[in-house]
Amino acid sequence: MKEIRIGPGPRASIWLYKGSRALAFIEGRGYVIPDDVKKIALLAIPHRFKLKPEVDIEPIEIVRKALEEVEVPKL
Repeated sequence: MKEIRIGPGPRASIWLYKGSRALAFIEGRGYVIPDDVKKIALLAIPHRFKLKPEVDIEPIEIVRKALEEVEVPKL
C-alpha cells in the first residue's frame, strides 16, 4: 500500500496468530476461522507500522481496507 512507510514486522504475525487462537478458544472452538483473524487484526496490526508523513488516515482504516480487499482462501 502506498500510504505505508514501514510495514509491520514479524511480531505482528506472531501476535495475530496467538490472538486468533486465543479468541477461538474463548469462543469454545479448537480451531481458528477467518473471522477470528479479522477481529484480531484490527487490534494487533494498526500500531505496528508507520505511515508516510503526508498521509492523513488512521492506521486502523488501512487495516480495514486490506481486510476488505484480500480474499479469504477457500479449500
